[in-house]
Amino acid sequence: MRPKNLGGLGIVDLERFVRALQIRWMWFQWRDQDRAWTGLDSPCTKEDRDFFHASTSVTVGNGALASFWLSNWINGTAARSIAPNLFAKSKRKNIKVQKALIGNRWISLISPVSGATEIKEFVGLWEAIHEIHIKNDGVDEIRWCWTSDGEYSAKSAYLAQFNGTKNCTFTKVVWSWLSSWYILSSLPTLDQCSSVYGWWRKCRLKVEKNARKDFDGFCVYFWWEIWKERNRRIFQGLEKSEIEVADIVKEDFNMQSASSWF
Repeated sequence: MRPKNLGGLGIVDLERFVRALQIRWMWFQWRDQDRAWTGLDSPCTKEDRDFFHASTSVTVGNGALASFWLSNWINGTAARSIAPNLFAKSKRKNIKVQKALIGNRWISLISPVSGATEIKEFVGLWEAIHEIHIKNDGVDEIRWCWTSDGEYSAKSAYLAQFNGTKNCTFTKVVWSWLSSWYILSSLPTLDQCSSVYGWWRKCRLKVEKNARKDFDGFCVYFWWEIWKERNRRIFQGLEKSEIEVADIVKEDFNMQSASSWF
């Protein structure tokens, strides 16, 4: 159930449509705090909240509204993206920037920091935070990434959820590079299936049973890098070419898997 411009019939995808409407609550919690329901529990699911945070960028004023871990307030990036392991062990994942920075309270909430990975994340997050200047008399500002004016709309929220799907030209070119390198021409193409799930299922039938686990991992690396490239372009204003993304998939997969089916 995709929009017509993505090869669908234009039938509304109810799950995506509901998500587009529900995150309006989160937007108004920023933009219209005088509403009667402000402060009540939000109907948004974890998936809704993740999509909202991925779709917004924040400029911190006094830090009273921005989430320390979840909002993209550190040069367009969220603290949890810089330090995922520290985020996982944080005792208060919803703490606001203002409270987290008072006396560097965020440090006590992740202590003790141990191991090379956590230490590396801590240093990276510390350095990133100290480049941001808090303004005690300022107000946190939020911007919606899917519209030119930075304002939320249900339509843009709905359509954004189809970004990076199989009908994306960039995605097809990346897969074509991987297909040529790994001799995957016998597998169905993305155009031959109505959904990513359907494409994956059809491809699996072409793969030997003892190699399907490797193939599943390969697909995960493929779609993960497509997602990362999407975020890189939206939030950092940077981009890689199709062959560069394909090369990353190849290198990551070859390093992590002693594959036998290629």
